[in-house]
Amino acid sequence: MSAISHLALALTGFYCHFYVKHNVYLFAPSAFLVVIINSLVSIWQLLGQPFSTQKVNNIYNITSVAQEILFLPLVTSAVLTKYDFLFDMVFCNIILSSIPVLFYIIDKNEIGEDLLDGITILNCFMLGLVSFMFSNLFGLAASGTYAMNYFHIRNYQGTIFGFSETDLYNYVLCVFAMCSVQAIK
Repeated sequence: MSAISHLALALTGFYCHFYVKHNVYLFAPSAFLVVIINSLVSIWQLLGQPFSTQKVNNIYNITSVAQEILFLPLVTSAVLTKYDFLFDMVFCNIILSSIPVLFYIIDKNEIGEDLLDGITILNCFMLGLVSFMFSNLFGLAASGTYAMNYFHIRNYQGTIFGFSETDLYNYVLCVFAMCSVQAIK
């Protein structure tokens, strides 16, 4: 069942990537490439169990962390550039949001959860505020969707409406991706 949700997320990522691939700045296409790569590696890991090795698991862990750390900040940066915010501010957002990667490189078991939570709150707030300022309802929906997904569904144990937390997390990320594309265009 998880392979289907990863496939849905990969297909959504492909659609979104091709929709925004001609943006002047590469924030939006990069965001969706991270999702595509993680979803394809997830499908490979889930369906290719006889061929699944420790290397595949390591690649999956790295792409999962990259998706968790970079997807929202890249989308937020794409929306900020759409409304001609200072590029320095956008660049600082990307640098600040990449700091948890250093924690992951230093200690692969710990990515600085408190720091990651703070950066996620900051990016959700920035995306929501900028979207509110410019009456971008899709940006507001993307901000709320990601916040709900990150803070509620990701930490939930069990099933919701018969879906595992991984499946529901992936499906809600599909909704976030579609709202993000509409917010960016």
